[in-house]
Amino acid sequence: MRFRQERIPVAERVRSGDERVTHVHGRFFIHRLQNVGATGYQRSWTDNILWHHTTHLIDFGLWMVSGGDMATAEDRIRNVYSIMPAVDPRTGIPMELVLVVETKGDQTIVCTGSYYGRERIYDMLVVSDRDSYRVDELRSTLTTAEGERKIPTEQANAELIAPEFVAAVEAGREPFVPGWSVLPAMRVLHRAQENWDAKYGKQILPGRPVT
Repeated sequence: MRFRQERIPVAERVRSGDERVTHVHGRFFIHRLQNVGATGYQRSWTDNILWHHTTHLIDFGLWMVSGGDMATAEDRIRNVYSIMPAVDPRTGIPMELVLVVETKGDQTIVCTGSYYGRERIYDMLVVSDRDSYRVDELRSTLTTAEGERKIPTEQANAELIAPEFVAAVEAGREPFVPGWSVLPAMRVLHRAQENWDAKYGKQILPGRPVT
């Protein structure tokens, strides 16, 4: 999500102080009651709405409110709130999630999702003091105050990642998305998982990191 060329200028303006993001809302809804992925084939692993799809949404939200400065992203967090239901006996995982991050600057990152959703939704909305930006990953569109326009597909965007990483290794530089920079998002997910554990009891769940 950080690789989308349409988003990078926004993050740069946020970092320079020319724009301030007030709200980021990510949504991921899909109907997934069976362990079948996008290929249509049965998988050997079970998905997890917190530790897979919400990871992308939270990481992007933290990246955007911090203007791409992930070294300060975690220090910006004031509170984390989360709601996940009990395990669905058919799948062995919680199937829905609401996760809210409140920053010390009174910004909000809201992530909502469900594996029960009959309508497939995958989008990110960024609201700032300058404009709003909604990327629909399924329709490959960007909507702002100027209207809607087509942007590269999710697949085309994802194909930018590996070449950039290889180029970074060859040049001996840090890649655009270094490993350390995803830790703030992972720690937010860990807090949400701990909230769920406190309510339902700590369990080994498909897709949950084992510590």
